[in-house]
Amino acid sequence: MEHKPITGADPLEPPSAEVARHYLDVADDVKERSDAQIDGFQGWLTIANGLLLFVYLMAFAFLWRTGRTDDVPILVFVMVASSQVLSGAEERGTARQLFSRGRLLRTILLVLAGLSVLAAFVVAVVGGDAAPFAAIVMPALVGTSAFVVIGVLQLRGAGRASIRETRARFGRPARWTTFTLGLLIAVLILVAGFRDPLLSNLVSIFALFAVVVGIAGARTDWGLARLGQVWHWPQFAVLGASSVLLVAVVVLMSTTEAVTSAGVVLAAVAVVAFTALVSFAVDRGR
Repeated sequence: MEHKPITGADPLEPPSAEVARHYLDVADDVKERSDAQIDGFQGWLTIANGLLLFVYLMAFAFLWRTGRTDDVPILVFVMVASSQVLSGAEERGTARQLFSRGRLLRTILLVLAGLSVLAAFVVAVVGGDAAPFAAIVMPALVGTSAFVVIGVLQLRGAGRASIRETRARFGRPARWTTFTLGLLIAVLILVAGFRDPLLSNLVSIFALFAVVVGIAGARTDWGLARLGQVWHWPQFAVLGASSVLLVAVVVLMSTTEAVTSAGVVLAAVAVVAFTALVSFAVDRGR
C-alpha cells in the first residue's frame, strides 16, 4: 500500500511484516468483541413492527368491509406516528443491523413481507365484503411471520455481553411531545366512541397535521423520531397500549354496540393520566 505524505507532517512509515501479521491475527477477536456489544433491541423492534403492522391491517380490513371508511384517517394517524417513533428507536447506538453475512436472506424476507402486506391490502380494498376474510388474514400473517423470523435471527445474532445502553436524555421538549401525542390519542378515542363523522374528520385532519409537524421536526428535540431515541420502557408500554386501545375502540364501534359512552370516556381519561405520568413523573433524574 502506498502511503501518501500529509502536508506539514513527516511521511508515514509503512507497517512492518510482523505488525501487519499481528493486525490480521487480532481481526477476528476485534469483530467478535464488536458483535458482543450488540444487544437484542433491534430484534424485538423488528418483531414489534411486524405485529403492529398486522393489527393495523386487520383493523383497516374491518373498517373497509363494514363501510366505516370515515375512521380510516384515525388508523393512518396511529400508523404514521408509530412508524416515526420506531424509526427513531432504530437509530439508537445499540440497534445495529446484524446481517452482514445474511443480507440476502434478510432481503428475501423483507420482499416477502412487503408483497404479502400489499396482497392483503389489495384484497381488502378490491374485494370488499365479498372477499373471504381468510384471503386477507393469510397474506397478512405471512408478512408478519417474515418480520418475526427476521427479528428472531437478529436476537440469535445479538451478543451476550452486558453493556450499558447509550441513550439521549429524555428532556423537556420530548416530554411535552410525549404528552401531546397521548392527548391526541385520548381525543381520538372520544371522537371514535361518539361516532360523529364531521367531528371525526376534523379532529383526524388536525391530528394528521400535528403528525406532519412532528415528522418535519425529526431532527429536533421535540420531533416524533426523537421520542424513539429517548423513551424508556414505561413510555413505550403506555403509548403502545394507548394506540392499541384506540384501534380497538375504532374497530369495536364499527362491529358492536357493546361499547358504552362511559367506557369510552374512562378509556380516554386513563390514557391522559398514564401519559402524564410517564411524561413528567417517570425518569425525572435522567
